[in-house]
Amino acid sequence: MSTTPATAEPQPSAISRTRDAERLATGAGIALLGRVAGRSIHLAVQVAVARVLGVEAFGLYSIGWTTVRIGALIAPLGLDQGVLRYGSIHWDTDRALLRTLLLRALGLATCAGLALGAVLYVSAPLLADAIFSKPELTEIIRWFTPAFALVAGLKVAAAATRLSRTLKWSVYSEELAQPAANLLLLLLFSLAGWRLFGAVTATVASFGVGLILAVVYLRRLLPASSSPPRASASLVRTLLVFSVPVSFAGVCTALIMWSDVLMVGYFLPAGDVGTYQAASQTSMLFSFILGGFVAIFAPMIADLHAKGEIARLEELFRLSTKWTLYLTVPLYLVICFASSELMIVVFGRDFALGATPLVILATGQMTNVAMGTVGLLLIMTGWHTRWLVLSLLMLALDIALNWLLIPRFGLSGAALATAVSLSSLFVLGLLQVRSALGIWPYDRRCLKLMLPALGVGGAAFLIRSAGPLPPLVTLLLLLASSVGIFATGLVLFGLDSEDRDFLRRMGSFVRPKAT
Repeated sequence: MSTTPATAEPQPSAISRTRDAERLATGAGIALLGRVAGRSIHLAVQVAVARVLGVEAFGLYSIGWTTVRIGALIAPLGLDQGVLRYGSIHWDTDRALLRTLLLRALGLATCAGLALGAVLYVSAPLLADAIFSKPELTEIIRWFTPAFALVAGLKVAAAATRLSRTLKWSVYSEELAQPAANLLLLLLFSLAGWRLFGAVTATVASFGVGLILAVVYLRRLLPASSSPPRASASLVRTLLVFSVPVSFAGVCTALIMWSDVLMVGYFLPAGDVGTYQAASQTSMLFSFILGGFVAIFAPMIADLHAKGEIARLEELFRLSTKWTLYLTVPLYLVICFASSELMIVVFGRDFALGATPLVILATGQMTNVAMGTVGLLLIMTGWHTRWLVLSLLMLALDIALNWLLIPRFGLSGAALATAVSLSSLFVLGLLQVRSALGIWPYDRRCLKLMLPALGVGGAAFLIRSAGPLPPLVTLLLLLASSVGIFATGLVLFGLDSEDRDFLRRMGSFVRPKAT
């Protein structure tokens, strides 16, 4: 496969650049705000579970929850991605075939989830005893097994709502309703005295709430028709041929970020698992912010690449990378200078030992953000086999490093293994993007990040030099100085026109509309 180098193509016009930036800003604004809000609720769920259960029980819950997260990647068989790719072709042309395709995809994903849940239910004693050496984990794993079918159905149904080219339905059902239902049910069950069983039940039931909402939205977007069903066997085969390999690559990538929790559970006591899970969940905020750009960027990548407009694609790559850096650098600096205070204030003093692992994990995630959406670029432009090979190699490296480092360095060893593997994956992915597409995510506009970051470092040094302060006071001072100094520095160095437009659009999403 070959592509036209970016240098051989005329540069995009000002009109096309403005239009592309507006589309990216609008879609990313909806997806990002919904995703950040949803992940914030999810983090609140994790905090609430940690405080309700305590370190030991939270560690057991974390192992079960991690199996659900891994299963959420496997159970849908990548059909959520396949529905987006092939369903968009028939959205405006053949609704009968589209309905058949969606029903088949939902059915296949749900059946795969049921099968995966059944396998896990049967193998729960083996996992609990032979792998984790925690017999009490058997029932907890079994309590989680109904979630797999619900998760698979939710992912496919939510993806199908995006065929309408409107992101809000997916955001409502998958990003907001599910974690909000989880938090509400957790509070109700904890008041009823259902501690660990209640926490698991709330998690499982919340996926059912999200699935029902996504199906309701989908029925509104795609009402029933009197047209007869269309045969779709060949289309379903094509769907699976595309979806399964892409899903496998996604599983490998996610396992690099999640397998450390399971391996900590294998080597260390349940209390350490709970501490590490808290640090790991906090560090995931970086990838969640990056993921806010993925929903809208994916179809734009495919469209521009198919038209051979590589220069416009490079410009969007640079914009998305620059904007994610703007949003994540202040957060990263706060974690670097106040990791201990963050763990104590958010999770409690019992979780203070997660401070160092949090800094290490955040560094790995920051590398992910700094490289941009390289995996998405390779997949959507037909270079998905390269991404699959890289993901497999880095997963093997991650497992090997965890195996070597956890017994020697404990939680910090697990964090270092994950950070090294994750950073290597995305650095190598960026080199592959450069080789395959001839594009690069950086230009001189990124230089304006450096001096504000140095200013934040100086402010943090002064705050630390003032003497010991209560953890909450220290955290708030560092957070305010990081955001304030960084934002002021960007303004003083001059926001680009697309930056101002992005801020206006983000503001329009959060301001109440006049009636």
